[in-house]
Formats: sequence, C-alpha cells, structure tokens
Amino acid sequence: MWAIEQDELSKRVIPCEGPAKGSAGQDVLVPWILATQKAVKKIDPSVLEATVGVKSAEEPSKVFNRYYHMFSKGELYELTTTAAQELGLAIGSESVAPVDQGVEIVQYGWERSNYYIEIRRWRR
Repeated sequence: MWAIEQDELSKRVIPCEGPAKGSAGQDVLVPWILATQKAVKKIDPSVLEATVGVKSAEEPSKVFNRYYHMFSKGELYELTTTAAQELGLAIGSESVAPVDQGVEIVQYGWERSNYYIEIRRWRR
C-alpha cells in the first residue's frame, strides 16, 4: 500500500494537504496518464520521399485522476487487526490463542515507499 512517507528514490508526487494526524492516512486523486499509440499507416513508396522528415500530429496523452488512499505509519496494521477482531478471529499464533481460529501477523513494515503486511490465517 502506498505510504504518505516517500523515500528519495520514489517517482511519486503525492498531493498531500498537510501532514497526516495520528494514525489517519489521506485520500488523494493520483494522475494516471493513458499514453496514446501512433497509428500505423501503409505508405505508398512513390510518396515516401515526400514524407520523410514530416512528423504526423500525435494525439496528446489523456490524464485521468484515480482515487487512492495513502497509508500513514501503523494504519495498515491497525486496520488489519481491527478487521480480524470484528470477524471474531484471534490475533497471534495458533498455539497461544484461546479460540479456534485466527490470524498470525507473519511480518509487516515499510519498504520503498510502501507499507506491507503478511498474515497467515489458521484454524484448529
């Protein structure tokens, strides 16, 4: 998941409206550029000489805004554990949980301007 905190290698420009407060991330519209393809035309060899060096007009790329939620530190972990609890799942390893099913957080963290979480669901 994209993080509000971007590293120096990131190409993303995040249109944030100030720093995130607490564990709340931020909802943004991220530009997505739809590149156009050049039309391939058959050229009559007799007119090839006349067209060499002439560039055809290209359509400009279209830009669409797409919704994205930028996660702040700890937000993805909190969201995952809250969802598991609301589903009646234990959080932790199978060996210490008092219930019959749950999720274990295998790993979570931040890497290259993204937060990640890996969970394992278990049942007895």
